[in-house]
Amino acid sequence: MSIPPSEHRRAEASSGDERSVETAATATPPAPAAAGPVPVGRIRAGKLAGRTITSAIWVLAWPVLVQQMLQAFVGMSDKLFAGRLDPGERVAALDAIGIGS
Repeated sequence: MSIPPSEHRRAEASSGDERSVETAATATPPAPAAAGPVPVGRIRAGKLAGRTITSAIWVLAWPVLVQQMLQAFVGMSDKLFAGRLDPGERVAALDAIGIGS
């Protein structure tokens, strides 16, 4: 007769080893923090909970600002490289960069 997995885990946990073995099924989730009243002007739920609107906008906006600056640097470097071409090719290259960006 085989021992059910849950009984096997309990036997392992109590078999002289001081460390207890917890599984995802038996682990209890942590108690939620005491959430008092949220001050006026603060976000109440989600990943931005507790932040002001201004703070939440900056948290969401900074990656976009960094991406836009990097895109501007790519466009500037494209124009610098195309500006060093021969005069006959330069106009066509700068026109293509202007259309592509």
